[in-house]
Amino acid sequence: MTLKRKLVNTLLLGTTLLMAPVVTNASPGGLDSNGGHTCRTNCSQYGLENGEYHYHRNGEIVKVTTPTTNTSTKNTSNVAYQDAVNHGKVLNSKLSAYHQAINSGDIAKINGLYDAFTKQLKLVESKIGKVSGSSNRSSLNEQYVRPAKIAIERTIYEVSQYRLLSVISADIANGNIEKAISNTEKLERLKDRADEIKDAGGYQQLPSGVNKSLRASEANHQGNLLTHLLATYNEAINSGDIYEIDFLYDQFTKQLRITELKIGQVSGPNNRTALNEKYITPAKISVERTIYEVSQLRLMYVIVDLIESGQTSEIDSKFKVLDRLKNRADEIKDAGGYKALPSIIKEDLEGFEGELRNPQDFSDAGLFEAHFIDVGQGDSTLLVTPNGKTVLIDGGKESEADQLIQHLTDLGIQTIDLMVATHPDADHIGGLVPVLEQFEVKKVVDSGKSHTTQTYMDYLALIDQKNIPFEIAQEGSFLNVDSAVTIEVLNSLEESSDTNDSSVVLKVSYDESDFLLTGDADAEIEAEMMAEGYNLDSEVLKVGHHGSDTSTSQAFLEAVNPIIAAVSVGDNSYGHPAPTVMDRLTSYGVELYTTLQSGDIIITTDGQEITVYTER
Repeated sequence: MTLKRKLVNTLLLGTTLLMAPVVTNASPGGLDSNGGHTCRTNCSQYGLENGEYHYHRNGEIVKVTTPTTNTSTKNTSNVAYQDAVNHGKVLNSKLSAYHQAINSGDIAKINGLYDAFTKQLKLVESKIGKVSGSSNRSSLNEQYVRPAKIAIERTIYEVSQYRLLSVISADIANGNIEKAISNTEKLERLKDRADEIKDAGGYQQLPSGVNKSLRASEANHQGNLLTHLLATYNEAINSGDIYEIDFLYDQFTKQLRITELKIGQVSGPNNRTALNEKYITPAKISVERTIYEVSQLRLMYVIVDLIESGQTSEIDSKFKVLDRLKNRADEIKDAGGYKALPSIIKEDLEGFEGELRNPQDFSDAGLFEAHFIDVGQGDSTLLVTPNGKTVLIDGGKESEADQLIQHLTDLGIQTIDLMVATHPDADHIGGLVPVLEQFEVKKVVDSGKSHTTQTYMDYLALIDQKNIPFEIAQEGSFLNVDSAVTIEVLNSLEESSDTNDSSVVLKVSYDESDFLLTGDADAEIEAEMMAEGYNLDSEVLKVGHHGSDTSTSQAFLEAVNPIIAAVSVGDNSYGHPAPTVMDRLTSYGVELYTTLQSGDIIITTDGQEITVYTER
C-alpha cells in the first residue's frame, strides 16, 4: 500500500471516529424536521419508554411530551378560519332569502325568517371571534356579519310591531282589555322609536307593502278592541245605569278616536270605508245615543260642587245650561231617529236634578267619604265629613307622598282639620312630613309611641315649628271634628314595646254607617278590644297591617261583621296580603278591595246606603 493510500484510509477512519458518538448515542430511526423522533428499539438503554418522543442535543437525550412545531397551531388556526367561513356562507344564504322576503314587502315572511336568520348571525359572530388575527376577524365580519346586521336593523322594529300586534290580538281574545290598551300604547312608542332610529341611521326604506300591512293589521286590532269596549258600553246602556255609562264613557270615546286615527293610516279609500263601517259607525251610534245624558249628569256634578262650596251665585246659570242641554238632546234624537234609551236613565237624571233644585234638602243629605289612598306598601286614609271637614289618618312612605298630595289637591283640599298618626313606622308617617310642609294642619293626634328614625324626628320638628296643637290619643276618648260624625279611639298603647301594637284604632260612625280603621294592630290587640267590650260591629273594615296574617283573626272578623273590607297594600316582599286572610274575608262573604289591584278606593255613604268607587 502506498503512503498516499494509507493516508486516505486514515482520513476516512478519522471521519468515522468523529461521527461515532452521534451514532452510538442515537436510538434507531430517522429524525424529523425538528431533529427529534419517536423511540422504537432499545429504548430502555437510553432511559426512554417505547414510543416516547425525544431530541438528541450535544450527546444528551432530551425528552418532550409533543414535538415543538408550529404545524398544529397553523392547522388549528386554519380550522377556526374555515369554520367561520363555512358558517358565514350559510349566513349569506339566509341573508339572500331574507332580502327576498324584504323585497316582497310581506312582513309575515320577514317575521317567519327572522329568528333563524338572527340565530345564524349570532353563531357566525361567535365563530369569527375564535379566529386568530384581528385583520382576519375584521375581514370576515365585513364579509358576513355587517350585511346581515344591516338587514336586521332595517326590519327589527317592523318585526317587533308585527309580534306585538299578535300579543294585542291574544289580549283581546282573552278579555285582557286593560293589557291590550297598555300594549297599544307600547306599540305607539315602538313606532316613534323606529322613526327616530331609522332617520338617524340613514337605513334604506322598506317596501311600502310592509308598512301598509302593519297599518291595516293595527287598524283591525284596534277595531276589535273598540268592538269589545262597545259590547261593555252597550251592556251598561241596556241596564239603564247612567252612572256606569258615565264611568265607561271616557275610555270608550278615547278608543273610538284612536281607532279613527288608525283607520285613517290604512292605504286605499275602499279599505278605510269598509273599516269605518265595521268599527266606527256602530260605536258612534252608541256614543250619540248617550252623549247628552252623560253631559247632563256631569253638569249636575258641577252643580253639586257649587252647592257644597257655597258658590250659589253660579248655580242658576248652570241650571239654564242644563235646560238647554235637555232641549237640544230631544231635538237631535228626534231628528236622528236614535233608538230610545231605557226609561230608568231619564228617571234617575230627573230625580238627581230634583234634589239639586232644592239646595237645602240636598245639603241635609250630605255624604261622608272615606278615601283609602293608593300609596303603595303603606297606609293613608282620608275622611271627608258631610260638613266638609277633613281627617287624614297616616300618609304612607315619604317616597309615595306625591300620590297623597296629588289626591288632596285634586279634591281641592287646602286644610287638614285633623291629622292622626296611628304609629311611628315610616310606611305610615313618612308622607305626613310633606303634608305638614305644604298644607295647613289644624291639629295632630298621635299614638304617643316614640321612635328614633329621622322621619319621626322630622315629623315632630315640623309640628313644633308650625306650633300645631299636638295630642296623645287616649283609649275610650272621642275626637271631635264634625258634630255629624263620631270618632272613637279604641286602642292607643303608648307604653307598648311594639310600634304596631301602639296603633291608634278608630271607629268612625255616620248615622247607621260605621267604619273600623285598625292601623297595624295585631290579633292580640284585636282580642283586647273584644275583651274590653267595645262595639266593633262595622259595615266597613280597613284590614289591619296591610292584610298580614298577624291580624284579622276569625273571632275579630265575626265581631266586626263587615260588608266591605279595604286593604292598603303595594308590591312587597312581606307576603302581604296573606292568602289565609284574603280567603278568610272572602269566605265570610265580605266585598273585598285592595289598593294594589283597585288603586284609590273611595267609599261614600249618606248614613244609610254605602257606595264603593275604585280608581281602576
